[in-house]
This record gives sequence, C-alpha cells and structure tokens, in this order.
Amino acid sequence: MPIFFLSAGNFPFTGWGDSYDLINNQHKRFLQVIYAKFQSTATCNRYFNEFHFTMSRSQGCVTSYEKDGLIEMGDSGGGVIHTVYINGIMSLHVPTIKNVFVYTKVWRYVRWIQETIEKY
Repeated sequence: MPIFFLSAGNFPFTGWGDSYDLINNQHKRFLQVIYAKFQSTATCNRYFNEFHFTMSRSQGCVTSYEKDGLIEMGDSGGGVIHTVYINGIMSLHVPTIKNVFVYTKVWRYVRWIQETIEKY
C-alpha cells in the first residue's frame, strides 16, 4: 500500500451531508461537493483553541473555499481524496466554526490496515 503525504493544495470533498433538504422538504437527490484546502497544524490549532482541542499527529484539517461550504451530519467517514489516493477520513466538524473540519490521516494507520486485511 503506497504512502503519500499531503500538506498543501486543494481537493474536492464529496458527501451527502444531512440527507434531508429542508427547503424542498425532501431527501437530497445529488451528491454534494465542496472544495477545500489543507491547513497547517498551527493554523488548525488556532481554530480549535477555544474548545481546548489540540490536534494529534494523526489528524489534519482543511478549510472550505466556499463561504457557505460546510461539513454536515452524515459527512463523517467520507474520504479526503486527492487524485486517486485516499489521504484521510472526515472526522470532526464544530458547527460554530462553519468551514473548518478535521480529518484522520489514513497513512498513519497503513500497517494496521494491512494487518487487518491479512487477518480477515
């Protein structure tokens, strides 16, 4: 399994989000997309400082380019994908910080993933 480290650039993030569209009073029919960019750990920690949350080495954070772009309930577990590689799994969104979210870095768990695949 190849390991890739991303620390800069941008990517599209897709998800169904809250799958119910309150405006049209129906379930969403289409996959949603926002464009986000990777942020440094120092920048991310400043965003979450008021919550007494410090990111671990296995986490990263991204911000949406779109003012109204956000991660909703239902998006957690979605892949943070760049080209054809999964770099992370969407993990945390704080509703009061509209366009910032945290992901878990998949490459930190490559050995565990490989061992689990071989085991089962």
